[in-house]
Amino acid sequence: ASSRASEAARRRKTGENMAATGETHGRELPLFIVDAFTSEPFRGNPAAVCVNVEGDALTQEKKQQIAAEMNLSETSFVERCQAGDCEGVPEDVPTFRIQWLTPEQEVPLCGHATLATSHALLSHVLRDSPRRVFFQSRESGVLGVEREED
Repeated sequence: ASSRASEAARRRKTGENMAATGETHGRELPLFIVDAFTSEPFRGNPAAVCVNVEGDALTQEKKQQIAAEMNLSETSFVERCQAGDCEGVPEDVPTFRIQWLTPEQEVPLCGHATLATSHALLSHVLRDSPRRVFFQSRESGVLGVEREED
């Protein structure tokens, strides 16, 4: 699979390097709104992406509050897997735990939010510019996304 998420990811607040932040537990987390399945802003299928690659995990209650605030069909939450935490994925590929929440509840899988998350990670978060990432979800198992060259 490849991400066709918008290169011009929309954000609520903008800052250096196009990063938006939401304050949580006294710290800032990157928060993106990405339009999947398009290369144009404000088209396609939007999803919010909350990236927590450092620090303590967010509580389920805090995640639900963020998803309600984003008020999009889905908000994905990702945290980097530590070595050996996620089974069934190559150790040399960045791997993240992923959850998808609507403004009201968690859902077992969301394709467009997974692609939006891949775009945010591969284009804006990961410094070593990998071509692929893996996600470990509670209900859907391991999901992989690979970026194709244009």
